[in-house]
Amino acid sequence: ALNQLNKAYSQIESIQQFSLRSSTLNKIARRFSVFGETEKSRKAATESLEIINKILDESIRATALAEISDVFDTLKFEVNENEKEILRAIISKAQI
Repeated sequence: ALNQLNKAYSQIESIQQFSLRSSTLNKIARRFSVFGETEKSRKAATESLEIINKILDESIRATALAEISDVFDTLKFEVNENEKEILRAIISKAQI
């Protein structure tokens, strides 16, 4: 199962729609966590946050933020400086 998960993660760029890619990354992050792959889980979650920053539609972006928030909360990830910068960029888009 872990091999299939790694394969799915390696092909994530093939998902063109940002909201779907973010959602898939969130699921992958959760599954990596189940397998004890904390580093990969964290990387997928951060990548999801980066993708959310590319979502143009505000309502879809808000939904994606709620989903990634739950991932960070459930997996007990603390937001690091890089992620804070991404969040600042997302907030600045919302204020325009």
